[in-house]
Amino acid sequence: MELNFDTNNGFLNIQRNGKAVKSHKTMLPFIHWNPYPKAQNLDYVREIEQLWDIKIPQYYIDFLTLAGADKPSITNHYGENIACRATTNRGGKYELIPMFECFYNFDYDLISTMTEFAYYYDDENDDIDHDETAKQLKLLPIYNANGSLVCLDFSKDPSNPSVSFADIEESDVYHVADSFYDFLMELEIC
Repeated sequence: MELNFDTNNGFLNIQRNGKAVKSHKTMLPFIHWNPYPKAQNLDYVREIEQLWDIKIPQYYIDFLTLAGADKPSITNHYGENIACRATTNRGGKYELIPMFECFYNFDYDLISTMTEFAYYYDDENDDIDHDETAKQLKLLPIYNANGSLVCLDFSKDPSNPSVSFADIEESDVYHVADSFYDFLMELEIC
């Protein structure tokens, strides 16, 4: 899938496989994105790719540059938070997950965040190599959701990630969307 992004006064425009996506049936027209103030460290991107044997799509790096600085703001809508739905045990079939913090840029904190999640995923067992668990999970955090993580999930396909919710309380991983595109199109405001 080929995705291209640009912003018009902070509102996201998406092209999918060369065609403009009509987003009027989504929450995207109510979300104002803020550009990232500096270039992503592509050396660190390559390091993550080698470490986890994945290929981070260029469209995601482009998206971060256009829309990854701060928590997006909501305009012309009564809601206050951007959220996604995940299939979890705690919330029944689906749980609405408000995402309060911004997208991550590529730096050391990203890997240490996944190592911390792996610690809980490994039942807080200090005898397990949590860096190795993080490498096997192949989850790249994109949003902090109240201490848990919304992630690009490379576990099934090393170059075409789905989106998953890494729940720290449940110490488990739950499906959110089949692709980053689907994730954006299914965002909710609450």
